[in-house]
Amino acid sequence: MSIMRRSGLLAAAALLIAIAASAGMADGTLTINGKSQHLAYAYGWKSPDAFHKGAMHVHVLLSTALIPRAVIGDAMGLIELARQGKLTGVEVELASVNEIVTGNIYSSAFPNAWLSASGMHHFEKSSWTSSEVAGRLFMSEPVRWGPPNAGGGITYVYSATFKTTIAPPQKR
Repeated sequence: MSIMRRSGLLAAAALLIAIAASAGMADGTLTINGKSQHLAYAYGWKSPDAFHKGAMHVHVLLSTALIPRAVIGDAMGLIELARQGKLTGVEVELASVNEIVTGNIYSSAFPNAWLSASGMHHFEKSSWTSSEVAGRLFMSEPVRWGPPNAGGGITYVYSATFKTTIAPPQKR
């Protein structure tokens, strides 16, 4: 094997290790229109609260695939990965243990590759520190989105346990 080819393989392996190093563990499923996909990875990061100066929210993303570190916390980047079929997952924004601000479902099954949805997400905490969060994210029952004649009629539900570190806010 040539030195250049070996160097290229080592660089690719290092990149995968760097991506994987930032991923926590998840175990659960996201089911869209009866097709279940395994949620295997968890990512956490902080973002400033838009209404309370100095307060931070924690985002948790559960995904079927490893996500490049540069895209974590970048809504448009996550949507683009979903459009390309490289991301299927669930993101929730937690203001506290008892308050889920909002959530997003990422999947190429949706017309815009994502759906912002509130009110159906639940969080059961196992642990939550300034640097790590763990627990269970789930929906109590499936939800049907959109009328069938408008490209909707999509049913989805998820449930997963997870544990991940919480990255500081992204500087963009």
